Amino acid sequence: MNKKQLKIIACLCMFYDHLDRILPIQLLLAPLWDWLYEMGQEALIDQLFRLLNYIGRLAAPIFLFCIVDGFFHTHDKKRYIQRVAITALLAQVPYILFNMAEMHTYGAAALISEIDLNILFTLSLGLIAIWLTDTLLQRRQYLLAIISIITACLLATGLHMEGEYGYILILFAFYFLKDQKRWLQALLFIPIVILSRYRLFMLLFTETDARMVPTVILNIFGNYLGLLIPICFYNGQKGSISKTMQLGMYAFYPLHLLVLGMIGLLR
Repeated sequence: MNKKQLKIIACLCMFYDHLDRILPIQLLLAPLWDWLYEMGQEALIDQLFRLLNYIGRLAAPIFLFCIVDGFFHTHDKKRYIQRVAITALLAQVPYILFNMAEMHTYGAAALISEIDLNILFTLSLGLIAIWLTDTLLQRRQYLLAIISIITACLLATGLHMEGEYGYILILFAFYFLKDQKRWLQALLFIPIVILSRYRLFMLLFTETDARMVPTVILNIFGNYLGLLIPICFYNGQKGSISKTMQLGMYAFYPLHLLVLGMIGLLR
């Protein structure tokens, strides 16, 4: 599987996840659920809901992999980071509209001040930190490299960027494990994913409501499955990506948020 295919899969998974948050899949597939219910397959309906929820959890880990892989292959790291950062700025208003629409869909009040910075801000910060860390490691300034990683984690969390420190940790894991064998990467990412979702992971031991357990597992194991896709199937090839398609992939994020946000607010 080449990088172009990975990006397409990630975009489709992201779109499905965001569509489900504005137009819930149980409503879109209501005739199917009714038919299964009439057939006495209530348990199957529940299992299908859970499996479909995993689709959306695959997107972010694949994007995190692609952004680090892009760092290693780009000829101009500065322009690469600028493209991601500019897209982050352009996407923030659509991101706010989308989150307000999601709250509107479920009848909850949405405060703009409580909406995070979108994931591209996290990716931009992560790329800057990786570039700085890479430079410091080449100069053997190991302590400063560690400080740069910690600082990026603190900034992502303190500025309320999507994914916070967890996504920064995963970005750096892809950076450091790039040349390791696939089986070793798959093994090492288990504690990394748990650490990146530490607060959620601890709910498995502290949450008294058993209904929360499937949600916790979904958000931890689902992310791990997303990480396994590029680790296990990426062939190292870029794939045929034209300039138009490259720009289209950057534009897809803010545009689909804007469209879904408007649909959600106008419902």
